[in-house]
Amino acid sequence: MLITIDRNHPEPLYIQIKNRLRALIESGSLPPGYCLPPERKLAESLGVNRTTVLNAYRDLKSEGFLSSHVGQGTVVCRPVSMPDIEASAPLPLSWRHVYNQNADAYSSDITREILAIAGQKEMISFAAGIAIPELNPIAEIQEIWKCINEKYGASIFHHVPVEGLAALRQSICTLSGSRGIRAAEAETMILSGSQQGLDLLARLFVSPGDTVIMEEPSFFCARQIFEGCGARIIGIPLDETGMNLSMLESVLKRLKPKFIYTIPTFHNPTGAVMSLQNRQELLRLAYRYHLPIVEDDAYGELRYDGEQVPSLKALDNHGYVIYLSTFSKVLFMGLRIGWLHAPAQVIQKLTSVKQLSDLHTNSLAQYILDAFIRNKYYERHVRRVLAANKERRDIMHEALVRYAPKDIPLKWAVPQGGLYFWLQLPDSVPMARFYEESVRNGVVFVPDRVCCLEEPLGNHIRLNFTYPAADRISEGVRKLMEALEKVYRESEHAICTPGGYAPIL
Repeated sequence: MLITIDRNHPEPLYIQIKNRLRALIESGSLPPGYCLPPERKLAESLGVNRTTVLNAYRDLKSEGFLSSHVGQGTVVCRPVSMPDIEASAPLPLSWRHVYNQNADAYSSDITREILAIAGQKEMISFAAGIAIPELNPIAEIQEIWKCINEKYGASIFHHVPVEGLAALRQSICTLSGSRGIRAAEAETMILSGSQQGLDLLARLFVSPGDTVIMEEPSFFCARQIFEGCGARIIGIPLDETGMNLSMLESVLKRLKPKFIYTIPTFHNPTGAVMSLQNRQELLRLAYRYHLPIVEDDAYGELRYDGEQVPSLKALDNHGYVIYLSTFSKVLFMGLRIGWLHAPAQVIQKLTSVKQLSDLHTNSLAQYILDAFIRNKYYERHVRRVLAANKERRDIMHEALVRYAPKDIPLKWAVPQGGLYFWLQLPDSVPMARFYEESVRNGVVFVPDRVCCLEEPLGNHIRLNFTYPAADRISEGVRKLMEALEKVYRESEHAICTPGGYAPIL
């Protein structure tokens, strides 16, 4: 509150204060309901006697500009000359009519509900897609912080190029080279998590009404991003070897999609690994129909068993594959650093799109991660993560074998990598009821309908084995199976009625 007084002016000081406050009130700078400073505090700030401020407040109260309330102090009133905006207030604004036509695609009530429940202290969450929190390399990061602070000084807080810190892009190209991917710095972009890459690609490629191909089921956030841009999504079913390529080709003969989105290695949510033969055939289809492939490889580094399969990007010799990956599944979830490999001309366009989004990814995080990779901390950390993840995967598998009810037909495969089990339940189990009972038992999971475009065929749930503490995995599986058995018994003793299922009494 700016009030100036002139001690050389013949006008009394309290009149100067009064007139300045009155002008601020009439201009709206001090709105109705604004609480003025106590007389003593204002007097101290102006260097005047408290009585001077008291006299100014008294005159303004008598003129109806101020009022005093016990416990509230001195409050601004609405002057008679000021129009009452509220008296002529319009009807409540209908925000729904302001949203664009694709706004409903951003609805994710079930996702928000799962995250809210999973965050409760006593809840055992099999829903999260998060690496083991206890393995976060705090000591290494602290050491790196000291080193880069000494080396770069204040520059680590400055802006970096939109496409990312050059040193980190070089480090990532080296890292990708160890995965068999040939990528240059000009073909690399640093992202605020790989999910940002999906958003940038959708905004660059997709116009309302365009078609995008996805696996069915798939990563639910990717679906929401594409739908948010107005895409028509075609889901292609997949099995343990990847998407159904015969069905895909029949779609490609009829439609011209903008791109195919796929998670070929440790698929989310199913954990499936696309076979080498299917990868080669998928690339042949892309070449034949001149169709880009967006490969999401968030989990590719997390292999515990079996033979390594080259990524689509590593197999692609013609620049058709746009490759996305992230550090979030190995390092801190909050680090939010991912990357994208694409032809240089695509990177240039994406740079323009990203500049409008966030200008550039967090510079400090990029400096830290670059040093983490260059100092060989990353390789060592990945080895620790693989060993710990495998141990927790085996704990969950053993718990499923131990606690799964013997007379309830359940199916699952032990994932060779990634973060999830994909558990198939009997069709007769009502998923909503099972989810409700499981949450009541203290366990939350991801039901299949979150990941599916259409009503899912059959019943599946996704179970993460890395986020819960190792000593709580078995307890969580036991509680989950208790909830399943209860709901399954209810469904066995139910009859179908027009309103759904009702217990037989």
